[in-house]
Amino acid sequence: MKQFRPAKKRIEVSVGESVRIVRELRGLSQNRLAQLTGIPQATISATKTALFAEAGKQPGSRVLDGRILVEPIGMGVPKGRDTVAAVYVGKFVEEAKAEGLVKSAIERAGLRGVVVAPLK
Repeated sequence: MKQFRPAKKRIEVSVGESVRIVRELRGLSQNRLAQLTGIPQATISATKTALFAEAGKQPGSRVLDGRILVEPIGMGVPKGRDTVAAVYVGKFVEEAKAEGLVKSAIERAGLRGVVVAPLK
């Protein structure tokens, strides 16, 4: 398999977490992103992680079980590549999930409300 570059490790994150990650990589505040996109800042900040933070500040409140804003994340192989590459990527992702690498990354990042996609 030396002909392939190792795939980057990925985790399943919510839409909100994806927006936050990209926003921070671009050096944008929530307010600036709201100005650029026309999306209200309150909508941008409404992630499950934010709900946990707010619930901790409000006595008697809790975040309900279940998932919101689920965003499937995928890994791709450039068109025209051998199917061996796609099989390699699929196997890599499933092994990372099965070995607990994804779960431990979520825990290390302190992401509450983020779950690992089920094994295929």
